[in-house]
Amino acid sequence: MKKRLLFIFLLISAALLTSSCYLVLGVDFDELTFEEHLASWKELDYKNYSFTYTERIGLFKKTEFSVTVKDGEKDTNKNARDIYCIEDLFDYTMKLYDRNVTAEHNGNVTFGVSYHPDYYFPNIIKIRHNESLDNFLGDRPMTIRINSFLAVD
Repeated sequence: MKKRLLFIFLLISAALLTSSCYLVLGVDFDELTFEEHLASWKELDYKNYSFTYTERIGLFKKTEFSVTVKDGEKDTNKNARDIYCIEDLFDYTMKLYDRNVTAEHNGNVTFGVSYHPDYYFPNIIKIRHNESLDNFLGDRPMTIRINSFLAVD
């Protein structure tokens, strides 16, 4: 009986530890900071750049996208999802915030954004719905991460 309880405890602990790598405590998002970073990005005025980003939903589904902007024009023929330039990344971040934190879940969500130190855009966005913490098998945290960014002058 003790071995069975220990096994169950270890199994639950492993699942919680594995899923906790997506956890950002509370809402780590400030709209003023977001707007300042957006303004700083726009001041850089890059017209030619490329980046890759990954979107991870849950523990296993991970998709990578490549984005290229040339002469200020985004290439919407690429297989990207809603993000075809850095401005789209800012817009998408705000949509995720509005949809997940302020509207649908009334704040019952963990949401965090970190910014690139040199280029100011959001480089990691993490979302986790707190109501699913009771059911870790149904939990589907989401992370968007900018993997690389190359500005070409």
